[in-house]
Amino acid sequence: MTPHVASEELYKTSGHLQNYSDLMYGAMDIEGNPFRAKPMNCPNHIMIFKSKLHSYKELPIRFAEYGTVYRFERSGVLHGLMRVRGFTQDDAHIFCRARRPDPIRDLGPVGPGQDRLHGFRL
Repeated sequence: MTPHVASEELYKTSGHLQNYSDLMYGAMDIEGNPFRAKPMNCPNHIMIFKSKLHSYKELPIRFAEYGTVYRFERSGVLHGLMRVRGFTQDDAHIFCRARRPDPIRDLGPVGPGQDRLHGFRL
């Protein structure tokens, strides 16, 4: 669903470049612009969501994909399938109103404190 590379600007805006640059592959030049191999799907799903104005009546909106991501793991920590540099993960994001966390509740049990961490009161 989402591309394997994205503009470096996307990862700067999302904060991923500042927080995870040591796990990201270096920039590649595409027509004079820096691009990065996708280390996670979150920024791409947010861009899809933001590409259109949504009414609260449309919410919740769910995105899910089997997306290939690429992470520059340090040498020496790669072992078996536990640490690989490219893998396909099942990933999902739900866009909902904070005052109506029903879609989150419907997912079933979440880790301790996850609801409060993300601003929901389940």
